[in-house]
Amino acid sequence: MANGSRLFLLFILGPCLALFLFIVLLDIVSLRDVRKVKNDFLAVYTASAKAGEEVIIYRAESEDWQGQAGHVKEKFEELIRIARNEGLMNEGALPIRIGVGQYWTVGGAAELENNVIVFAKRVLRHDGMYLDTTITHEFSHLLTKKEGDMGDGHGTEWQRICDALLADSGISGGCPKYIEWKSFFW
Repeated sequence: MANGSRLFLLFILGPCLALFLFIVLLDIVSLRDVRKVKNDFLAVYTASAKAGEEVIIYRAESEDWQGQAGHVKEKFEELIRIARNEGLMNEGALPIRIGVGQYWTVGGAAELENNVIVFAKRVLRHDGMYLDTTITHEFSHLLTKKEGDMGDGHGTEWQRICDALLADSGISGGCPKYIEWKSFFW
């Protein structure tokens, strides 16, 4: 084989093969996350609630929460108050059961039928605006209770509600449809 052919294989086909393997690996991890999220939804749904409790944190004492369980509960309670004041609240979204799991491809997920939200542990490492935006993003799914314009839950009604809740919480810039990739790495 000529040197030119070897260079072609090394510099052209090598990166193509690496990209292909990366995509396949990401798909495998993504499918694993989907199964894990579904299992976590079921576990969180079984969390017991006190009469009249609107926000239930599943295993709040767990180290998985990284000390953020109290903040997450308070933020959801604040969002419920704002949504009621703005006429955005869907009372069928209550009570909300919230849990945490280990995921690589999602920052959070909402199960609309049973009002369950799970967050990735890595998202809880962040605080302030990043965490509050993620909480608001997932809460907005429970208020719209339907698929979005593209079938992904991020339609125009979801965007309007999420943007309004963020603005009323003092966070500007609008609601992102997906968690930034930066949280995937750190």
